[in-house]
Amino acid sequence: MSQVAKAWCSCGWHGEYDTPARADFARRQHSCALWEAKRASARRGFERRRAVDRTPKECRHKVADHQHGTYAMYTLDGCRCRPCAAAASTYNISLKRNNAYGRSAYVDAELVRAHVRALAAANIGLKTIAARSGVSHGSLWKLMYGRTRPDGSRTPSARVTKANADAILAVRPTLDTNAPASTVPAIGAMRRVQALAAQGWSIPTVCAHAGVDRQAVDRILRDPDKAVHAETARRIRGAYDALWDQAPPESNQRERIAASRARNRARREGWAPPLAWDDDTIDLPDATANLGAAAPVKGGVAADDRLDDWTHLVRAGEDPERAARRAGYCGTKPLGSVERAAYRLGRTDVLTVLYPATHRQGAAA
Repeated sequence: MSQVAKAWCSCGWHGEYDTPARADFARRQHSCALWEAKRASARRGFERRRAVDRTPKECRHKVADHQHGTYAMYTLDGCRCRPCAAAASTYNISLKRNNAYGRSAYVDAELVRAHVRALAAANIGLKTIAARSGVSHGSLWKLMYGRTRPDGSRTPSARVTKANADAILAVRPTLDTNAPASTVPAIGAMRRVQALAAQGWSIPTVCAHAGVDRQAVDRILRDPDKAVHAETARRIRGAYDALWDQAPPESNQRERIAASRARNRARREGWAPPLAWDDDTIDLPDATANLGAAAPVKGGVAADDRLDDWTHLVRAGEDPERAARRAGYCGTKPLGSVERAAYRLGRTDVLTVLYPATHRQGAAA
């Protein structure tokens, strides 16, 4: 059994070591002045901790409900109870460790700020970004404009957390992310109304299904280069998704006349039917309708090959929607794009896989 070697000094310092040589080395390295300074620092720290009021405090915020044992309660509500103090200590230790290893929780805010400006140019405001990303409006305001200082100056945030940056950058200027009163190009709404008219749906009927004003739809058809409210475009898209594969009602003479007039107008003005459009291209200004003259090619892959890929993936056990995206159908409703392509090309085998129980026999017509 090894013998413990001890070392000490008249100033009060002492220590135990496994060998006499190490004890002698420690004694020679000892400094009484440094030891006294450490003892004085420890006493001051003890006095500071003893003077802290450890009485638990309640959350003082109107909306937030901060809980004890959290860093937020320690910093925002000034609670110094032992659970809150322990949470603050854990947070600070983790922060120092991550910074030392280059794993900071913050990133430069300029890239995120530029993305918010791009969203603003697409008529997506801070409130909409906050609702879509889950980042508070206050954090977005500080990111763009900064916090007001006592002298009245404001400086935008130099850093932002990685979590907030990822959430903000995930917001894209699409029809679903725009605020209801913001404006979007009307080309997609115009094509959907025209396609339904080619199917036999009259303009008043489409307006009734979409819940939009007839004059708004007439303006879209008359001048598609102008913008339209995002809510109007979303409602027209909803009506189109519900009616594109449905025949218009023709149970009486009035309905038959309305359907005939809609078809005649579409034929006269060259409007493309629903099967001529894909969900992922109908909103693109430079997209053209595929009227079935040849199998469309996208990304170097013919439509027939894309349908074969989708069928193979689904039969192999892949989820239908995931298989559609892997096959190249990247719209908001990829299965709708698969169905339109199958109808357009007369692929009853694809429709049998897509709807095994309700296979529509009219696809080959």
